[in-house]
Amino acid sequence: MLLKLAQLEVTELDDWQDAQLGIVPHEMRRDELTTLNLLLYHPYYRIVDTIILWIVTLAEAYNWNTEVSMLDEC
Repeated sequence: MLLKLAQLEVTELDDWQDAQLGIVPHEMRRDELTTLNLLLYHPYYRIVDTIILWIVTLAEAYNWNTEVSMLDEC
């Protein structure tokens, strides 16, 4: 899951999804309205603390298994 979030990190600005550079998704929905692009939760980036929470989660995961290759992948 951490790797998938790292892959979804914003690389270009997107006003529709409130995406700013360096932010990871806060919320993802897969329903009819998001599929039709009528709601912006596919993915939604507005919350800025998600990258901090992602870093803390990565650090905790590393503390559990101390596998350096996990850090290289993310």
